[in-house]
Amino acid sequence: MPTGIHRSRLRDHFRALLQLNHLRVTPERLIVFDEICSLQTHFDADDILARLKQRHAAISRATVYRTIELLEKYGVIRRSKLTGVKSHFELTLERRHHEHMICTSCGKVIEFESKGIESIQQVICREYHFTMTYHYLHIFGICDDCAKR
Repeated sequence: MPTGIHRSRLRDHFRALLQLNHLRVTPERLIVFDEICSLQTHFDADDILARLKQRHAAISRATVYRTIELLEKYGVIRRSKLTGVKSHFELTLERRHHEHMICTSCGKVIEFESKGIESIQQVICREYHFTMTYHYLHIFGICDDCAKR
């Protein structure tokens, strides 16, 4: 979870993005953004909405969805289809690139980094004269806890 100072920098970045794109900096957008910054895990719009309702924040579903769309559009969060058809997101500002392993039994998501995978991708791209702009890697299988059951 970002520290207070770190979260303040992220919030300033979000404010600047909104202003740069001639969008209003509203208290509701900032509340949604702060809630997303407080998470250390993947989330969906309904997760954010439920957390805000628990805190008695008067923010509509439409505001949550529109704010998430803005955050994705400007690269603050990244969409990922981790399981099923529901989209999940994660904060990407100032985070290192990582990949995902997803348990098809319980839905657990394990994040990992691999210099080897990154290196192999570069080799493959050079071999095929391909310029990679971004990538996602999701490995599906069974986590250790489920395998033991």
